[in-house]
Amino acid sequence: MSTKTEEIVLPPGEKVPQDNVSVRKLKDSQITFDFKTPTTQPLQPLIQAKYNECALKVSAIVFIAASEDVDPESIFVTCQSVISGSGLPQLDLFIVYNAEEIKAKKFQGYRVDITLKDVPKKIEHVCAFLWDEDPRTSRGTVTRPSRVR
Repeated sequence: MSTKTEEIVLPPGEKVPQDNVSVRKLKDSQITFDFKTPTTQPLQPLIQAKYNECALKVSAIVFIAASEDVDPESIFVTCQSVISGSGLPQLDLFIVYNAEEIKAKKFQGYRVDITLKDVPKKIEHVCAFLWDEDPRTSRGTVTRPSRVR
């Protein structure tokens, strides 16, 4: 019996149309960690999600090693509908970029705004991951979508 280990190239889910994703580099938004050992692991995003009358809006702040000059246009998002460990409906979002794997202490902020249409109204959680195409991924950040009132 033979087993193969296949390399994972892209995160799971379907690519969100680029028209539904807006990415911009945030000016004066760098953070620096003072640890003696820098990290190559992507940092988890900070996210917020809200339903409006026709879509789920997700806004995320991601931090990428500041020494990498990532073009915001090259960042994209994939989305996958799953059942969480507690048995509730969940959307997993993967914010994907490609940069050299380097050790870093200083990170640059990027804002990623995502509009998801035709999603179930009963999503209990939205979980977002930052995914480097090498592939390395952050721990996920979970939020509950709120309703616009």
